Amino acid sequence: MSTELHFQPDFLTRALNKLPGVHTDVPSLLSISAEAALSRPSPNRAGQAYLEEFESEAGRFISLAESGWHWGSVPATARGAEPFGIPPGGFDPAAAAALTWQSLPLDSAGNPIQFLAQQIDPTIRVVGQAQAAEPALWLVLHPDTVLGLADSRTGGPNWVRPHQGGARWRSITQALSPTGIDLSRVEYIEVWVWEDNHRTARANRAALLLDFGAVFEDALAWVPRSFTHDGAGDTAYYGQRFVGRGRLDTERDPITHSWDARLTDEGILSDRVTGGIADSTLGVVVDSLPLCSAAQHGLLPQYAFGDLRSRCGRHNGFVDTEDLDGDFQLDSVAGVHASESFVRFVFPIGDDRFYVRDGGMVPVRDANGNPDGAAGWRLYRIPFRVDTIQEGLVNLRQIQSLRLTLLAPAPGPRIFFGMARFRLVGAAWLKRADTPLRGLGGDRGVGTGEVVAAVVSTENRDLGYTPPPGVSDQAERRD
Repeated sequence: MSTELHFQPDFLTRALNKLPGVHTDVPSLLSISAEAALSRPSPNRAGQAYLEEFESEAGRFISLAESGWHWGSVPATARGAEPFGIPPGGFDPAAAAALTWQSLPLDSAGNPIQFLAQQIDPTIRVVGQAQAAEPALWLVLHPDTVLGLADSRTGGPNWVRPHQGGARWRSITQALSPTGIDLSRVEYIEVWVWEDNHRTARANRAALLLDFGAVFEDALAWVPRSFTHDGAGDTAYYGQRFVGRGRLDTERDPITHSWDARLTDEGILSDRVTGGIADSTLGVVVDSLPLCSAAQHGLLPQYAFGDLRSRCGRHNGFVDTEDLDGDFQLDSVAGVHASESFVRFVFPIGDDRFYVRDGGMVPVRDANGNPDGAAGWRLYRIPFRVDTIQEGLVNLRQIQSLRLTLLAPAPGPRIFFGMARFRLVGAAWLKRADTPLRGLGGDRGVGTGEVVAAVVSTENRDLGYTPPPGVSDQAERRD
């Protein structure tokens, strides 16, 4: 409600002329405007409303490029992982298993596995003829008997061990920003997960731990203790020795901090042995030994889905390093981080609590040609704030890294799945509280209920969203 009050010009002029030293006959005008608002109980019985602003969002996409991920450290706590076989005392390095992650693996027919955006999410509308494949990350957690090296010709594992029993796990890490990014306005983690027709990851109760914050740089890795070889070039490795603990492993030059693909692309950690390995065939100790090479005849070959040879940092054409914050020193040794601080989200793969809807699905037939379910993409949405696990003092405005820990509660087959369109969803709105306020003048939440400020679009029909009149999926017009 708005009200205006006006005074007549003659009255104001006569009033001004009574002031000492003032004499004027120019008409004067004074206008006063006021506005009042009335707060009433909302008639919105649905309990939700959408604000259309078409501006920006506070979320961001997480890079799924293969080169953006590196081996991760041992998580500082087992909180949230106990239901999946991790003992309360913490993650046992001896239970860590071989893990592969790939951006563009090959299928059984030798074709690259890639999808367009509409093949993942059919609700997406794309204008134009040229479409790029959607980035995806394909992960395979191998059985606990496999330690990570494979024959360079066949790809078969040539470094194995007896069954360990119990849960198996492995971590990879991505640096989000050396100084930290602001995730205080993020409300959801959204990710499309590709699951096979038997939903192997779900059937084996596999889970992902997502740790956002400041995590240790010292990655967990190991090399063999000895090896044998024959005249045909077949090599087999034995034993296990953890390497790299307490030191910064990087391909950058220790003095200039530069990197040269011709000189320093020699890999780190499990890519080569330093400090000696026993040649059991000849009965000697070899001081250093390269264990793999990503390049063959100067080219980077593509490998089949889950091929152990794909996980080699030697001659791969990009920098391999543990240095997440770019200060060229190991944080745990230099005192940069005395302890880890992060928020953890536990995502049992295929969990119905976070399931939103199906995306592109492909029917599968068994060896006899009979229908055998469908493989494809499913959308999962994980609340970013609800039921989180916090370790240490976490500042959501300075999140530096993301660590993914894939775990399976018991020995079993390979755990495999793909991820695409991995993004953190939030709105540009700043919430005064995470719970409803008492009245317009309130400054603290009442402790019950929840306030969520996220984004919504025509892709979110699963939320019951209906666009306003005149808003559709058509492309913007510039005429």
